[in-house]
Amino acid sequence: WGINQDYPSSQLHNLIYKPFIFLFGLKIWVFRLVPLLFGILNIVLVYFFSKRNFGKRVAFFSVIVMLISFYHTLASLQFDIEGNLIMTLFILLFYSLIEFYNSKKKYWMFFTGFFLGVLINNKYNAIFVVFIILAYVVFRNFKKERWIKKSICELFLIYFICK
Repeated sequence: WGINQDYPSSQLHNLIYKPFIFLFGLKIWVFRLVPLLFGILNIVLVYFFSKRNFGKRVAFFSVIVMLISFYHTLASLQFDIEGNLIMTLFILLFYSLIEFYNSKKKYWMFFTGFFLGVLINNKYNAIFVVFIILAYVVFRNFKKERWIKKSICELFLIYFICK
């Protein structure tokens, strides 16, 4: 079934490892390769996210900080994928949230909800990210007229009530 009975982890972790094990076999370097690939993906995502929202200089220094930071290096060297997968989902979550505000296209908020759901499914204490998103949306709308109603409409995509 591809499920490790001895280590409690999310199904997504096991599903990510399955194709690599199928292609390369049950070897230790395969289990080290997957976190390394996710670590590289995180660096690329942070670069593009920072470049799009803050400029090339900030993107460059963001990548430098990630390359020398302890957590990112540790998560890329560990045997399991949990640390890097959570970071990838977190980056994609906030990227889609910021894109929703930049473009006002509703599908970005659906991506935000999807990434939030997958993030909470993989790490239960990621439920606290909901409070961060709630605070971000409320503070973003705070000085606007009817900010509570506007915040609720943006969070739950109920624009038919808000118009």
